[in-house]
Amino acid sequence: MEKNLYYGRKKFQKSTFHFFIIGIILTLLLSGCSYFSTNKEAIRVDNLYGQEVAGANITCQGINRYTDPSEALGAPNAGEFVSGSRNYYGFVSLGIDGSIVLRMSMPVADGQGNDIRVYQSVSNEPLEVWVSPSMTEEFVSMGIKNCGKRGGGFDQYCEFDIKDSGYKSIRYVFVKDKQRTQIPDIYCYESAGADIDAVQGLYTNLIDTAN
Repeated sequence: MEKNLYYGRKKFQKSTFHFFIIGIILTLLLSGCSYFSTNKEAIRVDNLYGQEVAGANITCQGINRYTDPSEALGAPNAGEFVSGSRNYYGFVSLGIDGSIVLRMSMPVADGQGNDIRVYQSVSNEPLEVWVSPSMTEEFVSMGIKNCGKRGGGFDQYCEFDIKDSGYKSIRYVFVKDKQRTQIPDIYCYESAGADIDAVQGLYTNLIDTAN
């Protein structure tokens, strides 16, 4: 009898412990300790930018003055130190046939219309955008666009729709200079290639559940 009571108490304590652990897990999940959860529909956001340089091939070294890939991270901030001086800041010039791969701060989802905005400074220059959910999956081209306008400026951009890739959402954006498609014998100069100020995601399928 005493032996049966002993094992009964052990079984009860073990069951109580399991319920206690399950209760803690449920409490943590419901209290927002998981910062992000998947949203079925893409939502419009205004703070989704490139967060990390995952790769870069900046060409025209020695002539190109704007070779820091990290200048393409974060929100657009390009400008000119003195108006008319052609002494710029806040972007990376990819160089002729140069490229950069950015990891976005959150997944960029396929929303209504275009989903990716590339800020290209100074002038009108062609570039090609490729996208992928990861560095190990296939990068799919979104096509080539003339990005910017003649006469320059620091608020100009071109947009792409990731629907054309077949992916529901992506995390990596690969941008490649395509000036040679317009000028086959183009040569290096001090801001050669597409001048990338920032890459922005316009939609995501993640929501911050902590706020």
